[in-house]
Amino acid sequence: MLDAFRPDYLAYAPFLTGLARRAWTGAYRETFGFTPRDSYFRGATPAESGYTHMFRCDPLSSPFGSARCLPAAARLSEEAGAGLRDKLNRKAAGRAGSFAASYLNSYEIPLHLLSCFDVSEQTAPWAPAAGRESVFEQLSRQGRRWEYLAWPLLGGLGASTDEDVVKLALGRITQATDFAFVQFSELDAAGHAHGPGSSEVADCVRSQDELAQRLLEGLRRQGITPQTLIFGDHGMVNVVRHCELESPLSTTELEAPLDFVYFLDSTCARFWYRHPQARQRIHEALRNCPCGSWLGEGELERYGMGGIDRSNGEDYFLARPGVLFVPNFFHSSGQPPKGMHGYAPECEDNHGLFLLTGMESGPPRNVGTVLPAQFHQVLRALLFGEDPLHELLPAAPPADAGAEACAKQAVVENHVATILSRIRAGLRARDTVVLTGGFGRGEGTMACEGGRYRPMNDYDVIVVGPGPEPDIEWKPAARALAEELDLPYVDMSWRDSTLLDDPPRTLFFYDFLNGSRVIHGNPDLLNTVRRFPVGEIRPEEGLICILNRLMGLFIGLRPECLPPAELGAADREFLWIQHSKLGMALADRWLLDWGAYDTSYRIRDRRFRELGSAAGLSQQKIELLGGCYAWKLATHPAGWSDPRPELPALLEMARLELAEVLGCAPDDVGEAAAARAAAEPWGERQAELRCRWSAALLPELLDERLEPRPDGLKRAFAALEAFGIPGRPEPDADPRSAYGALRCAAVEAWEELCH
Repeated sequence: MLDAFRPDYLAYAPFLTGLARRAWTGAYRETFGFTPRDSYFRGATPAESGYTHMFRCDPLSSPFGSARCLPAAARLSEEAGAGLRDKLNRKAAGRAGSFAASYLNSYEIPLHLLSCFDVSEQTAPWAPAAGRESVFEQLSRQGRRWEYLAWPLLGGLGASTDEDVVKLALGRITQATDFAFVQFSELDAAGHAHGPGSSEVADCVRSQDELAQRLLEGLRRQGITPQTLIFGDHGMVNVVRHCELESPLSTTELEAPLDFVYFLDSTCARFWYRHPQARQRIHEALRNCPCGSWLGEGELERYGMGGIDRSNGEDYFLARPGVLFVPNFFHSSGQPPKGMHGYAPECEDNHGLFLLTGMESGPPRNVGTVLPAQFHQVLRALLFGEDPLHELLPAAPPADAGAEACAKQAVVENHVATILSRIRAGLRARDTVVLTGGFGRGEGTMACEGGRYRPMNDYDVIVVGPGPEPDIEWKPAARALAEELDLPYVDMSWRDSTLLDDPPRTLFFYDFLNGSRVIHGNPDLLNTVRRFPVGEIRPEEGLICILNRLMGLFIGLRPECLPPAELGAADREFLWIQHSKLGMALADRWLLDWGAYDTSYRIRDRRFRELGSAAGLSQQKIELLGGCYAWKLATHPAGWSDPRPELPALLEMARLELAEVLGCAPDDVGEAAAARAAAEPWGERQAELRCRWSAALLPELLDERLEPRPDGLKRAFAALEAFGIPGRPEPDADPRSAYGALRCAAVEAWEELCH
């Protein structure tokens, strides 16, 4: 078990990625809460085990009974409070059973509530318990040997680090061992402390990958070739908002624990009521809280909690994915976590990796999402030969299955062959051609007209090889291909392969490394590059992306395309494409700030909707920007609607975003952009970036009817001079002509640089 290992962490794990190519892989959906061991060792639902969280409300059996007469922590000094907790913890450990005592701690539970609680897991996974028999019990009954090298026993076994765990496992697992459960724990701590998109998490994943390799290869050197089930018991979600619940609870005029008892976990507030009025007042206090919602009977049943022991909770207020309840009874001081799990089980970033290897049962397959009950059945099948694995884990249907997907792919492959045929003569033996962008990751936008598919967005082709640059005239070749393939652009360029030794921390290179495919040359090129995490992307990249997409709209919004003119089909299509790209860029800036960006449109759409809701973005903004991802993923029929009614809201949103980034008033965006562009030491990219900054003028050039604004035009022309971009209209030119002159000056310079 790789604690908190998400499926997408494989990007930083070359050894596990190599295993995955030969294995059954998927995502493991954790059971609700924070204590899942009964689900995979016993196959028990939360209702059957009786608990979902570390603590339960049980005053009669609480080992902290001596805390009943103590004052609340707020009345004690920090030193005195710490001393009291230490004494309480020692006394409680003496009253608890051996397994519970091994992890028992009062953490930061308020002292006046502490005597209400006991730990939930009283017995070890291998100890007899009411209900279902664990796999350990059955192994012991059969006289088979097993090892449990995991929380909470590692400290007692002398293993304080994951490296210690590997040494311990290699020393205790022998050819006589039938089953070993081994846990690495450091990634979970890194994810909590730094967030899942951080450099620290990427480094920890690489370390876990090396340790997994050392363990498995070490066992093989000892003559042991095991079937290996590698999994993350859960994932990790970016925390984007802190929510404080103590204040609304204090408005109820109820007193805890006399009227009610509550426990604040990181993502769930659980309640127990002394009388009916208490429940009513608590619900009233949290009714307008945007950070979570009450679990109803339907959700409790769906999560396997129907009829669960009331000591686990009578009422559950669950945080939205990305929300952290702070303070809570584990984190009331210090730096709050930047990553958390324990959200609704269907939250995909809350899922862990599933990887089953070492089998003789057929080729690798994607098994999709593995539920806790399936996981337990798979474990039993491996240990006891029950139920064929093929029936327990059927292959998940490919996301792109079906005749439509095949027809689209055939069009793309035909176009790729055409592109290669036009440049192959100029390629050298060591050059590799990579298809990147939407079509590189299988998310290119298509139109369907008369049953025929055609691509709508550009093909982005990168040739990677050792210097000097191949003898190919990129721009003429790209323009000829765009005309031949009936596209606005085909973007082609060359990159020196030495760049991949330490790639620039840009959005382009992040997407290139994580969302591309090789179409000619070295098929392993992208597999050998050390990828960097989202947290290392340069802070200015989100802003640059917005400016790029504004320039796309600038290109499409020719004077003759402004109202009241009629738009032709080609203009409508081009503007819809640029509309979606700008909307995605605005959403991407949020995702970059949250450390939650991903190269996939599908994942970005889901994360923006989940985390945007948690962060408190307006539903209008979430629907407008999230809808742009959905538009890019859709197949579009012939007969385009007019996109211009949709554009003013998007341009206004862009203007407000730019004002926030530049630290200026919305009406001063152009002036602030000019000052920023003039001050940046961009080096060789200065001309390109000054053109890009000119796109910041667009939102203030057009009003809500998409008519040119005279006041905005005046400010924009002054800004163009600061950008060093020539082209001014006559002083008495009408606003539409002035807009056209300004647009031509900016767009022509941009087109020459970029296309």
